[in-house]
Amino acid sequence: GRAFFAGERTSLIPHFSSLGFECPQYTNPADFALFLVNTDFVDIDEKDGAEEHAKKLIEGYAKSTLKENLMKEIDNVTGEGENNAQIVRNNVFSQTWYLTKRTLLVAKRDIALYWVRVAMYIAMALLMGSTWYQVTDNQNGVQDRFSAYFFGVAF
Repeated sequence: GRAFFAGERTSLIPHFSSLGFECPQYTNPADFALFLVNTDFVDIDEKDGAEEHAKKLIEGYAKSTLKENLMKEIDNVTGEGENNAQIVRNNVFSQTWYLTKRTLLVAKRDIALYWVRVAMYIAMALLMGSTWYQVTDNQNGVQDRFSAYFFGVAF
């Protein structure tokens, strides 16, 4: 994963044009960019050319003003090149609280999905309970236990 472009949508076509890759008229710029970087559909004979092609795109971006401007913007945000960001770690209880709160919010927003899941879990519990019902603890119940284990793992 190396970067071949990062910037505004309007600067995509001029950037590739400066590298010698002209976007055909009436072609979606996003599709054109994907076509340039995707080497999966290149003929086997052209694989070496595809690697050189990718290298040209990566090096072209590395030397571009787009990358310089992006790095300057990152330096401005982080404080003139220094990483002033502080790592804030929440304790286990606050993490659990936020995850529970988020899960309940999702359940509240999609109440049908919540009740479908509840019904699915109840049905699964009844199926598993009926599988283990009257399974004996002696040698005669080995086959029954094996079937119950298989059912539990398979579903």
